[in-house]
Amino acid sequence: MLEDDAKLVDYFVREVVGLSRFHLLTHDRGGSVGFAFLGNYLTSEEKDYEITYHFISNGGLFLPLANLYQMQISLLSMRPPELTQERPAQPRRTEGTPQQLANADIQAFNDGAGARLYVGKYLLERAANEYRWLDNLRESPVPTALIWGLQDTVNPPRIGNHIWYNYLDKRSVESSYWFLPTAGHYPQRDEPEEMAGIVRSCLEVGVPVPEDENAFMRTLAQGGTATSPVYMGRSIIENVYFPGAVTYSPEGTVSEVP
Repeated sequence: MLEDDAKLVDYFVREVVGLSRFHLLTHDRGGSVGFAFLGNYLTSEEKDYEITYHFISNGGLFLPLANLYQMQISLLSMRPPELTQERPAQPRRTEGTPQQLANADIQAFNDGAGARLYVGKYLLERAANEYRWLDNLRESPVPTALIWGLQDTVNPPRIGNHIWYNYLDKRSVESSYWFLPTAGHYPQRDEPEEMAGIVRSCLEVGVPVPEDENAFMRTLAQGGTATSPVYMGRSIIENVYFPGAVTYSPEGTVSEVP
């Protein structure tokens, strides 16, 4: 399913719009399609186009850290024949609160029960491929920005943190990680101006090299508001040396730090 969608994106880029260079911006399910698309792009010996920047926003891009609903988990334990036989056999719900009745009708509309089969397939395909896709991301030469709405309860920030620290943080190619404090699962809807600002900043200004990150973060915070993006710097850990510092022995003697 996701791999097929990635092939459709490739066809659209080459045959429909005929792009030679473009930025790839993905969200949620599109993030997984984007990973599959990126993998095909990286393994292609002769490239018909160039991906110039890769933007990734909230999505269940690493299932072990996703906050799945019980319905999603139950789908993973059912075989397709069981699912297709069980759901249509249930009569329309006629008892319950108005909200429960309305929700049942919404779920049943336009073969909603059958659509759940595709949700399960989608989750299983992600689970089978996500490590390979993330390894592709780590090896990708495409500049990448990870943008995460902190209020997302289905795909919490721990997913973004995992991807950043394990697959993006140590890359030599330009990479950045941004938080949107007041945005939820849909940062492009919740804080469209802030998200657009991140994209423009990456494309027009670029992100600072590690040596300049501290000053960049201070400048960003000085003019910020509650909705402003927060920039996460690289995690380059080095021993701190203070010239002229002293150490104290148990006997009370003082010596300079070598």
